Amino acid sequence: MKLSEQINSYAEKYTPYMDGLVNHLPMAQLALYKMTRSLERVKEYSDYFVDHFNIGRVKIEYPKVETIEACIGKRDLYEGCLDKIKEEIALRGADDVIRLVLNNYDLGMSSGLFHVLIRLAYAVEGYKDDEALIDEVARALAYYITAYREADIFNQTVKGTDFAAEIEQLKIQQTIKDTIMSQNTLGKRMKALYDNPHYKDMGFVIEGDQQYKTSTFLEYLLSIYIQSPDILKLHFITSLHALINLKDYFGDFNRALDIHQTCCVTHLLASNEKERLGNNGNTADISWEELLKKGSEAKDVHTIKLTYTCQQLYKLYPLEKLREAAIIKIGSRI
Repeated sequence: MKLSEQINSYAEKYTPYMDGLVNHLPMAQLALYKMTRSLERVKEYSDYFVDHFNIGRVKIEYPKVETIEACIGKRDLYEGCLDKIKEEIALRGADDVIRLVLNNYDLGMSSGLFHVLIRLAYAVEGYKDDEALIDEVARALAYYITAYREADIFNQTVKGTDFAAEIEQLKIQQTIKDTIMSQNTLGKRMKALYDNPHYKDMGFVIEGDQQYKTSTFLEYLLSIYIQSPDILKLHFITSLHALINLKDYFGDFNRALDIHQTCCVTHLLASNEKERLGNNGNTADISWEELLKKGSEAKDVHTIKLTYTCQQLYKLYPLEKLREAAIIKIGSRI
């Protein structure tokens, strides 16, 4: 069975939703295959995932939807949205529909802890290898639309060398602290920040060209992950990888980078965690070949995905912190 057949055979039965979590299986399948080139390993992991997690099954009966816009932020309309997306793809082609969604709804890229962006990037990567995965692209787009939660974009810019220090100053602003303390969940805190009419003018993004902004922000994200690894910062890194992979679909990639930075900073502020920046002294002298082997043997889906992301990003930005981040997640002591 081809990789596309494996991905489609599981994904067509299940929604992208998994109780309050996200169905990671299609992403893990592609990452595992890219890391191992083993269809047997993909099948083994797929069966494990389905057996151990309660993934929502697609509904047999569901309401028909007339427009994509009618599905915005309505996860109960996933199946109807999927039908509509497939209709649009048949009329306009997959690339045009991807562009439509990403450019019209770019402020939703951090929905579901950035998983809407990440799953779409994996779907597009697979589709480029095998057009049989066009249905996975449709599923990813339907997920992007139905999980949509709108963010915003900061108005100010700051030099890359000042970015980390400025974020620390932003955290201690009384308005930010008061907003965060008034809410008891991450989602509510983020919404409260975005609802503050002054918030857009309080935050900032990195100034410079696309290459500089991307590499500088990546190094920052790696630094905060290495110092205090958690699932939130992990998704900052994997979503930046996704954004880079989807670059050609954005009409204004600079704007997309700024939205992504705004979303990451807002998530970070809303998490209310005290950061400690700097290198923790770990060495990263393990080969990528060994890291891919260890990462592909993991049961944890985020270990698989982060290992793949770090190795792929290293080809574009040869930062040793990428190797170190993978080592930390794998838990290697070689």
